[in-house]
Amino acid sequence: MLPIVNYISDPSRVLHHDYVMRYKKFHQHELVLKTIYVIEHKHDYDTLVFGSSRGGFMDMTKISKHTYNMSHGFGTVSTYLHTLETLLNSGVTVKSVWIGINDYDIWKDHTEELSRLVYHNNLLGDAKLYSHWLFRFIPESINIIKDNKALLETKEVTDQDARLKRSRTQEADVRKMNHRHLVAAKLGYTGKFRINESIEDIKKIKKLCDEHHIKLTTFFYPTYYKTYLFYDQSKIENFKRKLAQVTDFYDFYEIGPIALDQHNWFEGSHFVTSIGDYIIDSIHAHKRLVTKNNIEDRIRQTRTLLKNMPILADEDIYLLNENTKLDTSKLKTIFDIKDKHFTYSKNDQFTLTQKSGNLHANVELADPFFILDTTHASSKQAVLLINIESPKESLFQLYLKKHLRVPMQKEVVLNWHCIKETTILELFSLLHISIMH
Repeated sequence: MLPIVNYISDPSRVLHHDYVMRYKKFHQHELVLKTIYVIEHKHDYDTLVFGSSRGGFMDMTKISKHTYNMSHGFGTVSTYLHTLETLLNSGVTVKSVWIGINDYDIWKDHTEELSRLVYHNNLLGDAKLYSHWLFRFIPESINIIKDNKALLETKEVTDQDARLKRSRTQEADVRKMNHRHLVAAKLGYTGKFRINESIEDIKKIKKLCDEHHIKLTTFFYPTYYKTYLFYDQSKIENFKRKLAQVTDFYDFYEIGPIALDQHNWFEGSHFVTSIGDYIIDSIHAHKRLVTKNNIEDRIRQTRTLLKNMPILADEDIYLLNENTKLDTSKLKTIFDIKDKHFTYSKNDQFTLTQKSGNLHANVELADPFFILDTTHASSKQAVLLINIESPKESLFQLYLKKHLRVPMQKEVVLNWHCIKETTILELFSLLHISIMH
């Protein structure tokens, strides 16, 4: 009975190849249905733009009137590769392909995630896709039949202008806001990378395009500054170096005006539609083009932007990983544990000695701690730099007290794991603390 129930209800609309109807509060399988739609309209489009949901905020009419937006949630170069193969094998005539690359392309691969299975347009290739939707217990299927839910018309796949109009209206509302609380989009970041695998996928995309005489345009999406600071930029630099050896690309990934302005972002991952316009206009004008000849200049440029990044007025506490250093030499020092002019108190569970310009802690018991003397900052933000070398895996806590004007205190506890390293482990290079009065 399960496949019958799932087929009749078909919450994703995949089993019916139905891209014009959906259930209220249920999402279509966007990637599969867009692929099916383009195959059924193979002579209507000659330019395809692949990307993640970030690409959904780009206006295809600014590229050409025969451009279709193939972007989908959590798209990666691996899903773009398999989808492009399907379209070409199905007789879709393509003259131009745009590929939007995400920062998370170097650690995520969604091709095997059931909710993002790609479409092959043949029964054998799609056996896994159909089996997933037919033989999996889907509570939504029961609810659809039980409540006799009606299908509603949707234009998400067939009319992309409708989504752009909503996005532009939402952007107008965002730009009216004086201050918004946006956080980094971690997106499952683990610090484990698949750079070489992603590069291989891009090589295959490039080969496909060359074999079919397709013009390939590759670009790197921008990201919000807190998200940028959260990721290990040395890994992304490595990815960019390898990418430049495969194909030229346009690079919008930096700590610049786009990343730093909160009004350019719906949240920590998706930029507003005018930024999508800027990306397209810049590519048309051949601005921000990176090649194997200028990749090192580009990396030096992004590093300079990072070092000169302003300290923004914000209420957040946010971290920078070990490879995202800012120049703090011009900032006033309010406390330095290695400077004899500053004092602190500690318990008797460890000793501290000066060795080669560093402090050596010999820990004897389980809970050593030291307390800094009261410090005062003349601004609303303080910068804290800590380098730690630990021979064993351990954990330390940092307690921060914010003294407010009202007779109360708030205490913030931050935990970090110290992982055993043979060289200095910069657990975090920078901590911005906003003290709101």
